[in-house]
Amino acid sequence: MVPTAERRRYLRPSAAAITRFIADAYRDAALDRADMRWVVDVLERLGTAAINAGDPFAFWVILDSEAAQAAGTPLQSCITALRVRYLDEVARLAFDRIEKAAKHSHTEGCQEWLRAYANAFSEFRLTLCRRLVEEKPSFDPGSPSSFRQWTNDAAAGRWTRVMPGVRYLLDHAPLDAEERALLLSIAADVDTYWLGDRDAAKRQIDEAITL
Repeated sequence: MVPTAERRRYLRPSAAAITRFIADAYRDAALDRADMRWVVDVLERLGTAAINAGDPFAFWVILDSEAAQAAGTPLQSCITALRVRYLDEVARLAFDRIEKAAKHSHTEGCQEWLRAYANAFSEFRLTLCRRLVEEKPSFDPGSPSSFRQWTNDAAAGRWTRVMPGVRYLLDHAPLDAEERALLLSIAADVDTYWLGDRDAAKRQIDEAITL
């Protein structure tokens, strides 16, 4: 089985794209008159992390951490813009993959869309989920209209309303074992803390362990 990180490599921005993002961030920081010694330290660290990250979602965590540390400083707008550029590129790569699959068949396009959404959702990258829902591909992916509502409910922490979406992804998205285990862990959390159904939570956890 191909590891999940390897399967997700198609979502990882190229080294050329990362270099461009970092260069844009240097320009933004200079225009904001940020302390360039600090800027160099942060952006060099981010550039190296982005190039070395095998999984695009792993780098997103690092980027979030740097954004939190930059909050309220002159570097904040620079890092915020970098996060937007990164999201734009990951979304573009996702749609490229979806469109390529759709050229083989409508079914393959729909399955690729579902998988991209499930990957983003399981990593709680709801900004990417919103892109997938709102900027639909050239074909009709046939996704239920409630995907938009599930995304909004997850962002608002209304997890009891999200559970049907989690179940839909588990039933229909073409996931490997690691990807499915991530969704099962979310389902178990919702069953435990929001629905109070510990028996259901145990079933989810037991399935995830066996994958």
